[in-house]
Amino acid sequence: LRGRVTNREELIDRLTSGFNRHKRFEHSTISIYGSSNNGFGTDSSDIDLCLLDSSIKNDMVMGIADEVAAILEELHMIEIDKTRLHARIPVIRFEDPVSHIQCDLCFNNALPIRNTLLLKTYAYIDVRVRALGMIIKKWSGSFGGIMNRAKINHLNNPIMKTLNSYGFILMLIHFLQSAVSPPLLPILQARHLRLLHV
Repeated sequence: LRGRVTNREELIDRLTSGFNRHKRFEHSTISIYGSSNNGFGTDSSDIDLCLLDSSIKNDMVMGIADEVAAILEELHMIEIDKTRLHARIPVIRFEDPVSHIQCDLCFNNALPIRNTLLLKTYAYIDVRVRALGMIIKKWSGSFGGIMNRAKINHLNNPIMKTLNSYGFILMLIHFLQSAVSPPLLPILQARHLRLLHV
């Protein structure tokens, strides 16, 4: 596991320094979000990356996509795929030839980064939380498998518009906050909700 984490950190360092060498991206940072960083991923999880740069506005993404792809090529990334730039969240997919990690790179999508940190905090409050989360992800079909009852039951199937693994993890956290006595997890947002009178 430590080797995998080191590979990811090294990849982020290479990407960040590679982008920062270009004047257009000299102040950009790259952050990991999603299951590869929230405590509920596995060694085989792809990496979701976000290029953060306040100078890049939403309507500029298509215009800089070729420049981003060129930098990825310069950094010797392979399988660079720009076909998902027209999705709701524009993404460039590529693979790192050193670690063989597949990556999805989006732009200025800060909310998932905050959500990742929140889930990561919950995952490490109690070791049982992560264990239960991994079991539910396996059951829901997030990791695949031969005997996959979730696929039979049409769970975690985007075509059927069912919950994804993130939705199942949120349900687990809510259950551990409110449906067990005593609660296994605190409500970390409670103080902020009180301040907002929600």
